[in-house]
Amino acid sequence: MWSSALKGKRPMKQSQWFRLIGLAVITLTVSLAMAAQSVSASSVAGAYTKEGTNIHLFLGTSFGFILHTPGEHRPRTGNYTIDGNTLTLTEGRDVQLILTVQGDKLYDQDGNAWVKAAPAPAPAPPQTQASNQITIKDPAEFNAYQSASTQSDPAAKAAALESFLQAYPQSVVEGTVLNTLIDTYQQLRDVDKVLSAASRLLQTDPNNIKAILLSVLIKKDQCAKTRDAQTCDDAAALAQRGLSIPKPADRSDADWQKLTGGIYPTYRAAIALARPAPPAAAPPPPPAPMPEIAPPPPPADTPPPTIALGQTTDQVTAAFGQPQKIVKLGVKQIFYYKDMKVTFTNGKVSNVE
Repeated sequence: MWSSALKGKRPMKQSQWFRLIGLAVITLTVSLAMAAQSVSASSVAGAYTKEGTNIHLFLGTSFGFILHTPGEHRPRTGNYTIDGNTLTLTEGRDVQLILTVQGDKLYDQDGNAWVKAAPAPAPAPPQTQASNQITIKDPAEFNAYQSASTQSDPAAKAAALESFLQAYPQSVVEGTVLNTLIDTYQQLRDVDKVLSAASRLLQTDPNNIKAILLSVLIKKDQCAKTRDAQTCDDAAALAQRGLSIPKPADRSDADWQKLTGGIYPTYRAAIALARPAPPAAAPPPPPAPMPEIAPPPPPADTPPPTIALGQTTDQVTAAFGQPQKIVKLGVKQIFYYKDMKVTFTNGKVSNVE
């Protein structure tokens, strides 16, 4: 009886164990699938640094990657794909790097960890302040913002946020809306609209690191494809602005160093694409020296004027000039000069004293 009873219970216990094992396997499979799905769906965009090195990697949401290794002529760029939790970087047809995504770290096939720089602090919620006072005082504006920002479909969300900015162009949450638009357009992979939103954000927040970096990446890529000089200059100007941004007060030196270590090489590469500055204009030539004016020639030696008997009055005045005084005495006429007296008889010199 006991034997048969035990035999009767064994199959029941085995079936219970099989059920438990089956449930565990199903649970584990679902957990792994959910984990893989969360990795593939989450954004891995950001700046990474390979631990113990000065090698930096920047992953854009939809613009590929930039891999900077010291000593390279230029950073490597390309696209990346995610399959499960495996991230593959490709440049053209060449695979550059295969990484495994684990949280905020990436691990290459040699087991080296790539650490993600701390993200910029999220902006404060626009609806409330520390005192719990409503920042958006207009109820219609508040409701419009809430309705737009909570849209689940990216295309509908982008359209609603754009409509909000048109309806409330001076809204206190303009910067927050533009920041959200950048992320939304990245999800839609609309490069031109990402650039538009980033440009508008820089008008209200000139030192916004995210807007500058994305603008540089887009302009730099456009410059490389089109070779348009103005686009290259724009990318360089934005990159120069990015290099001049001071460290925010709420960032530690270590975090700032990690962040800038990942993005500064991109900025410098963009600056290198700019047109060289035109050479400085040559100074005007000095005025030609004035030609030397030759001194007048010395007067030629001329014989002194002479007077002789029989000369007429015209001859005498031609030689000595007009007299100081003239005295007429009948047929006689006397010319008085400073040191000479000439007497004329019948119009001709008859005496000189």
